[in-house]
Amino acid sequence: MGIGLAALGKGLAVVFVLFQLAHDPRAVQAPAFAWSPRFDTAWEILPYGLVWAGAAAGLALGWHARACSAVLFGCAVLAHVLEQNLWSNHIYLLTLLLLLLCVAQSDAALSLRSRRAGGAERDIVRWPVLLMKLQLSIVYFYTAAAKMNPAFLGGHVIEQVVRIPPALHRPGVLATLAVATVAIELFLSFALWVRALRPWGFLLGLLLHGSIAVLMGPSLWIFSLMTLSLYAVFLEVPRPARLVIWDDGCTFCRGWIRLARRLDLLRAHRFEGATNAAALGEAGVTSEEAGEEIKLWDGTRVHGGFDAIRVLLERTPLGFLWARALALPVVRPLGVRAYRAIARRRRCGLTPAAPV
Repeated sequence: MGIGLAALGKGLAVVFVLFQLAHDPRAVQAPAFAWSPRFDTAWEILPYGLVWAGAAAGLALGWHARACSAVLFGCAVLAHVLEQNLWSNHIYLLTLLLLLLCVAQSDAALSLRSRRAGGAERDIVRWPVLLMKLQLSIVYFYTAAAKMNPAFLGGHVIEQVVRIPPALHRPGVLATLAVATVAIELFLSFALWVRALRPWGFLLGLLLHGSIAVLMGPSLWIFSLMTLSLYAVFLEVPRPARLVIWDDGCTFCRGWIRLARRLDLLRAHRFEGATNAAALGEAGVTSEEAGEEIKLWDGTRVHGGFDAIRVLLERTPLGFLWARALALPVVRPLGVRAYRAIARRRRCGLTPAAPV
C-alpha cells in the first residue's frame, strides 16, 4: 500500500517535470540517450501519466499487484530513459522496490484480491521479503557511510539544506545534528534485524523520516513514505497469537476491545473474556486480576493495564512505528495514571457481555 501511494506521488511529479520541460522555454532538456524518445506534447505525456497513476492505484489497493508492479517498473525505467532531469536517488530506489514487488506476494492479505478470495494466503515466498529487508539496510548503511566526511559531519550540509530556526545555526549544534543523523542511520541499518532493538528502531526511523519530511520539504515526503513502508516487512506476527484477557462483564471495556479487534489487522492476538477459565489458566492470572485491568500474555510474561495496551499496539499496522514511545520514562508514568483513572471511573454492566 505504501509503495503504491509513493509511486502515485512520484508519477505525478514525473508528469509535472515533463510538462515543464515541454512548455517552459527556460527548461533545459537532457535526454538520457541519443535514441531516447521525446514526450513533448500533452497527447504523449498524459497517457504515460494515466498508465502510471492507474497501476499505482491498483498496487495500493492490492488489485493484480504483481502486474501493476511490472507496469510501474516499466514506467520508472522509461522515466530513466526519457530524461536526465528525472533522475534521482528516490526514483532509483522506487524502481528497485517495484522490481521486487513484481515477484513478491504483496497482495496476499489486506487487498482486493484477498477479499475476493475469501481471506489471506497462509504461506508466501520468503526470499522477496528478505530482499526488501536487505534493500532497506543497504540504503541506511551506505547513506550513513556517504555522510562520513568533513563537510557533512561539520554541519555545513545541514545548514544549507535543512530548514531549522536561525537560533540553531551554530557550529556546535549543527555538528551535533549531523553526527546524530549518521549514528541513527547506522543504528537502523542493523537494529531492525534484532528483535530486542526493533521497536526502538521503528520509533527512531519514524522520528528521522518525519523530521526529514518536515524540515526538508515536500520533495522528500515520497522518500520517507517509501522507506517507512518497508518497515512493515520487519514486523513479526507471533504464532500462536498472543492472548488478551479483558473484563467481559464490563460494557465500557467491550467498546475498547471492539476497537482493539479492528486494529488487530494481522490477527496477532486472541481476545478472551475474564469468565473463560481456560484462558485465565493459560495466562496464569485470576479473574479478579483480569477484572482490574486488561492483561496480555505474550508467551513469556503477563503485561497489565497501560503496558498491555502498548504491547498490543506494537503488533498492529497502525501502531507499530510509534507504540514504543509509550514506554519512554516521561510518557509511561502519565499513561499508567491515565489508565488507572479511567479504570476507576468506568461504568460496567451487571452481566457478562455477549461475545464481540
